[in-house]
Amino acid sequence: MDRTLQTAWEAAEYCIQHRPQDLARIWSDIGGWLYQRMDFDASKRAFQVAMVLAWQNDKPSLARLSKLWMAAIARARGDLQRAGALMDETRQAFMALPPWQGRMEWEAEAGELARARGDWEEAERWYAASYKGSCVFRPAEALSTLLNLALVARAMGNLTLARNRAERARADARPGGMRWVTGSAEVILAACAADEGRFDEAEVLLQDGAGRLRRFGFRAPEIADLAREIEEKSRNAGKPSAVARAVASWHSEGG
Repeated sequence: MDRTLQTAWEAAEYCIQHRPQDLARIWSDIGGWLYQRMDFDASKRAFQVAMVLAWQNDKPSLARLSKLWMAAIARARGDLQRAGALMDETRQAFMALPPWQGRMEWEAEAGELARARGDWEEAERWYAASYKGSCVFRPAEALSTLLNLALVARAMGNLTLARNRAERARADARPGGMRWVTGSAEVILAACAADEGRFDEAEVLLQDGAGRLRRFGFRAPEIADLAREIEEKSRNAGKPSAVARAVASWHSEGG
């Protein structure tokens, strides 16, 4: 069993005996870990348990966050209608809160949903709102949002802005050892290089970035999508990339 999950189970066992009021938080942490591993069915079950326990222990903020995670799971599985409905159900409550009590997370997920719908301007707006708050209150989370802003800039054709955002995320992640941010930033930079026909540079960046992510055990459908784009462009240019194919396969659900 992964050390992170083992620690979470041990914490859950401790809470059952000594701090049952903290079980909802533990189940939420387990759900988040499973989501990162793209085990969406198990993640959904964990957040359902967390939501029930949160309401039982009078923790409405944690219950709302669990529902927000379930919206993210629906989006990741391609059910954008369900994701939108869950977001609508929670919007009023989250937007009435200070940024550090969940509003930043809601804004970031609103950006994710808009990006999934292909509404880049709406995605930019929500990501920017989340980034503004997280820079002040949760700098580590700001880096994740900055990566999403880089993806949006690339999708809108602004490669200079996309590179600048990815480079900034990579530079800011290094002092804290946030390898998944560094790796993701390098994959985005690889995609930008492929967009401009610099396939040798793209191959090096993709190999470095994907290697960091794999050692960390981090999977993401966005990385799979970028790798597929790099592979297609490289192949069309007569420089097929086995690295890109392998990265796309590993980051795909069930890959």
